[in-house]
Amino acid sequence: MRAANTRICSRFAKPLVVPAPSARPKLLKPLAPRVGVLESLSIDEDGEITWDVVLPNTEDTDRISWPSESVLDGYQLRPGQVPAAAPTSTLPTRPDSLKRSNKPVVLVRDTNAWCPFCERVWLALEEKAVPYDCVLIELYNKPEWYKELVPTSLVPAVSFSEDGAVVWESKDILLALEERFPHANPLLPTDEEEKQKALEFLVELEACGIDKTGYAFMTGGRMIGRSAGSAFDQPPPDMAELEAAFVKSLEWFEGSALSRHEGPYLLGAEFSMLDIMMISSLERIGAGLPKFRNFNIRSNPAYPNTAAWFAALAERPAYQKVSSDDQTLQLLFQRMMGLTPGAAAAATRTSAAAAAAAAAAAFAKTQAEVAAAAASEKELQAAKNEAYDALQASAGDVVRDILAKSGVTRYQASPYGATTLSVNGHKPRVALPVREAVEKQVVRVMKALLLGSAGPKPDTSIAAAFGSVAAAFLRNRHQDCGQLGELSPAAAEQLSIACTQALTQSYADGVEALVFTPPEQGSAAAAASAEAAAKIKSNKDAIVDDILQKSGIARRGRRSGSTYVSINGNKSQVSPAVRNAVTFHLDRLTTLLLTGSAGPRVTEPEAAAVGAAALAFFRNRASAPRDMSAAATVQFRAACDAVLADTY
Repeated sequence: MRAANTRICSRFAKPLVVPAPSARPKLLKPLAPRVGVLESLSIDEDGEITWDVVLPNTEDTDRISWPSESVLDGYQLRPGQVPAAAPTSTLPTRPDSLKRSNKPVVLVRDTNAWCPFCERVWLALEEKAVPYDCVLIELYNKPEWYKELVPTSLVPAVSFSEDGAVVWESKDILLALEERFPHANPLLPTDEEEKQKALEFLVELEACGIDKTGYAFMTGGRMIGRSAGSAFDQPPPDMAELEAAFVKSLEWFEGSALSRHEGPYLLGAEFSMLDIMMISSLERIGAGLPKFRNFNIRSNPAYPNTAAWFAALAERPAYQKVSSDDQTLQLLFQRMMGLTPGAAAAATRTSAAAAAAAAAAAFAKTQAEVAAAAASEKELQAAKNEAYDALQASAGDVVRDILAKSGVTRYQASPYGATTLSVNGHKPRVALPVREAVEKQVVRVMKALLLGSAGPKPDTSIAAAFGSVAAAFLRNRHQDCGQLGELSPAAAEQLSIACTQALTQSYADGVEALVFTPPEQGSAAAAASAEAAAKIKSNKDAIVDDILQKSGIARRGRRSGSTYVSINGNKSQVSPAVRNAVTFHLDRLTTLLLTGSAGPRVTEPEAAAVGAAALAFFRNRASAPRDMSAAATVQFRAACDAVLADTY
């Protein structure tokens, strides 16, 4: 086992000369017909660059074509809106929308489907199959008309078209829906005595406080929604006490609530309003606890009733439509609460019963199984050590190969802008932020091999963009970097895994790569993929602008180079080649979602570099693309990972 304090080198030496590549077709048009194309490039140990330039090939290959749009039938599209979350029809965000809808109910909820209280009402409407329209409200920028309409100014709220009545607070809304639509898939018993018992049971569920103790344990005592100056400014409470309080609530939920009736739901065999009141918060707690506290409640052997409850809910079509995916919720909690994956937890926590069950299972293993597991672990560690040693030994060459071959380094006449600097006529040099970002990403890959974690993400969007390119190229073309082509297959696989970790987490910490499920006709994966593709296609222009503005791809400074151009004194704009490269990779993404194949790769390393940064940023937004269900979001992120793996 390698010592944890092994020194990781981050400075590099030795010059590199890259042989001239063969002539290649061009997928993206150059900025101007006489702009030169890079044909060979060399970088010396001081970062100085020399190259040869030839005139461009003017013949462009055909762009990939969009598949038949019949697969998109039935999807609600909202052209021009930047992605965020939630599949439902919407009305304009204005007061007269509540009065002009032709549906019996108008639901006012948060724009990103993050609010658990909004999800309660949304799920009830879907389960009851009551027609409704939706108005979206930004949680941190609520319009004045909404504040006047709802005294608490909180979401959700509903307006009933029949009499214009407005009801707020999720529990009151659910009761109002039952009262106004008693025959539409009732969510409470129709017998008055049984209904009263159910409502009394609901009071017990609310009193157990599993949502409050769960959020407190997950966030280290910070309650979601509290303002700064309250919980944020208080000294952190004892984590053991927070865990104990949550476990007490969970054990009551498991042993008293879910065992009260025969069947997976809180009232037994029938799904009810009680399940709706509990699932929205427990969904979020169930996503966050394994990530941030190494505590699993959805499939923990100590809580079989709770596991069965989660499993039964996951099978319901209405819940599948409104629920969020784990990665989106985890990214949200990381951003809002500053949580760290695995914080304050050295191992998976379970109750005494679960620990005993795990111990019994381990004891039951045959000695042959134990020996095989130990041998496998030894081989795995040997492969990691081989990859680490090779990367450390040739780190300087690896960095220079990435700079020279990945497309991240571009000369001044490049249609993609420049990442080289030339001051007062001196020989051009790689911009320092570019070199530093590539070096740091190589170090992150080394840390992932050595320690199992790449560490914190790059500290700026520009560094994240350059780092994404470095990790994508190193993963897909490691044989072209330094002496890494001599790695054994096992070591090469571990290097690829480490690169994937560094790439996936370039814009967010603790994000795991996903495996794309091919969209076979009629399958759930096909429906989810088509939904994701539809939303991306309908919002593509806004997505491209968002990527250009926030990913770090577009730069305007002297230190990091510039991807902005200004012709004949006109106002500078992002280079068309950069915009085209982002668009091209979004096209590949949507094509993969619809057909299972992304089509041909871009042939220019500069365009591939832009695409790698664009997709890495897009998949790690702290919210799912707008109007996407959880299943579609998972397919979308998995497809991003698949296209990233095929960028070089």
